[in-house]
Amino acid sequence: ATPPNFSLLDFSDSMLACMFVIAGCDYCNSLKGIGIVTARNIVKKAFHVKESHESKPYASELATVQKKSALRRVLDLAYESAYEKNLTMEEKQQYEQNFLAALLMFRHPVVFDPIIGENTYVGGNPIQQYDAELMEYEPYAELVANAEKKVEILGNMFASSLQ
Repeated sequence: ATPPNFSLLDFSDSMLACMFVIAGCDYCNSLKGIGIVTARNIVKKAFHVKESHESKPYASELATVQKKSALRRVLDLAYESAYEKNLTMEEKQQYEQNFLAALLMFRHPVVFDPIIGENTYVGGNPIQQYDAELMEYEPYAELVANAEKKVEILGNMFASSLQ
């Protein structure tokens, strides 16, 4: 059951997308033990670092934690929260690749716009201006900048339309 204080009012679009992916979706399975409530708590803690550390005795760690990007904190917290604590480096790398690809698909799917008769990214182009918070994580920024990888993940933007 969802707790009574479960709120998403302070969540940005990027945070919602991270929560949906971390909870598990068609493009990225969740880690065992992470459902929607745990995913929400992970994302809130990762993106609202100062708020989650202010009243805790370890507030002195805040500066160290803030040096990591929000996406890195999301991934680290997911690994800590998962039932299976002994993931190999290969498993973590595979999960991260799937997570970033799914996040890119959630944030910027390619759709056909019948008004202009062309494929376009939802959210416009260039992608970078809409994902500033996510772009702080270098692997995500590299994925967004890699045209070949984007086509592999999102589909060919210039594929023939209805023929």
